[in-house]
Amino acid sequence: MKRIFPLPVLLALFGVAAAQSTANSHLQSGLALFKQGQFESALEEFKQAHIAQPQDASIDNLIGITDTKIGNLDEANRYYTQAIQLNPQLSHCKNVRLS
Repeated sequence: MKRIFPLPVLLALFGVAAAQSTANSHLQSGLALFKQGQFESALEEFKQAHIAQPQDASIDNLIGITDTKIGNLDEANRYYTQAIQLNPQLSHCKNVRLS
């Protein structure tokens, strides 16, 4: 039996998939730049991923790590805190979060 989905449901599903694809693309670019020591450029990629997936705690954590590398400690703390709020199980963020 075929299932027929209403158009708004299909559009919502497509939007979620597109956002995930966009976020993943920026994450991959950011990770490559981070590994090359290009922290400022990596940070921009991670922030673009954050725009696409604002509820992804792992992206907030990556932004926090990168901000720490650059020396943006207040920003790093803000993103670590946000990551913990989104996912309290991120114990590594609790250990890294700056006081």
